[in-house]
Amino acid sequence: MNIASLRTLALSKLHNQRFLRNSGLLMLANIIVTALALIRTPTVTWLLPKEEVGMIGVVGAWLSFILLLSLPGLDSASYHYVVKGSQWAFLVNIRHKTRWALLSTVAFVCGAGYWWWRDDPALSIIFLIAGAVCPIVLGLSACSGTLAAREKFGALFWYRIADSLTDFVGFIPLL
Repeated sequence: MNIASLRTLALSKLHNQRFLRNSGLLMLANIIVTALALIRTPTVTWLLPKEEVGMIGVVGAWLSFILLLSLPGLDSASYHYVVKGSQWAFLVNIRHKTRWALLSTVAFVCGAGYWWWRDDPALSIIFLIAGAVCPIVLGLSACSGTLAAREKFGALFWYRIADSLTDFVGFIPLL
């Protein structure tokens, strides 16, 4: 591709109203999600005792490892298949992610058992809550790629906002 064709492509995108509306909608969603994160983090660390913030850090340390069990590459593979017209890819993705999310739940329950055995019931309960919602959250994560593949940007906007708001809801049991 040469410079002239890149310039032509860029100008065609700038004059495409649908492209501008959808890009603006997703940019607005990112701004709102960032603002919510900037509110959430100081609020949670200010409202919660330091011990509970540390407990959340322990769960977060496990979470990055456990999420590897959810096969994150399936989302991008499903996205590409749905773009090509294979709507069944979303259902296959959900089925596999749910199966592996149950393994993640078992890992969280084992963590809850460990912390219960170490006489820390509060951290044990946090691990149980994380284990209970893990399959739901992982299943919902597959939806964003499918919404993008089907070019349902309005629904994707509301999904991004709702996903960010659920982060607030996760801290309610701690208050």
